[in-house]
Amino acid sequence: MRLKFDLLRKFVPCEAAHSHSEKNGRRFGSGFATARSVAAARDDTAIWNGRQELRITFLAVTLLIAPSAMADPTILTGDVTKVRDGDTIEVGKIPIRLNGVSAPEMREPLGHQSKSFMVDFVMGKRVRCELDGTKTHDRWVSICYLNGRDIGAAVIGAGLALDCPRYSSGRYAKLEVPAAALRMRLPKYCEQ
Repeated sequence: MRLKFDLLRKFVPCEAAHSHSEKNGRRFGSGFATARSVAAARDDTAIWNGRQELRITFLAVTLLIAPSAMADPTILTGDVTKVRDGDTIEVGKIPIRLNGVSAPEMREPLGHQSKSFMVDFVMGKRVRCELDGTKTHDRWVSICYLNGRDIGAAVIGAGLALDCPRYSSGRYAKLEVPAAALRMRLPKYCEQ
């Protein structure tokens, strides 16, 4: 670390300012620094150590509080501004993936019908989503409700999506329409 000299000209010996390199038999560096620059270096070190202590304290407090905070889901309430497909909506600008629901992709059979159902059912309406804290791609995983009714249950009950047992633990299995299960395939990531 190189220390700067200031105009006070109060020099004190300082190892940090002393250069041990030699060129043409000469030593570079005076071996002295000002009292002010030494004090500034000490202050910088104290600030750095204080920041480290603050980070460690924050981390410890977070680790102590986090388990109790994780027990309760985060609640998001807002208007649905976009329907991407049968199992993905946007609340405001926040993308939400319906937990435990497997709707067909747009290029698959019933994909457009599934999205159309969701547009009619939730678009522009106020929903309440319980985020579980996980993300898949850019979407927060959540169970969402419209006027107390589970949106995932509604789309599955309409025969336009399937239960995804790996993530729902079979919560929607009894709601599946048998004819829909014949026209849609369950993705491998849903299998237990």
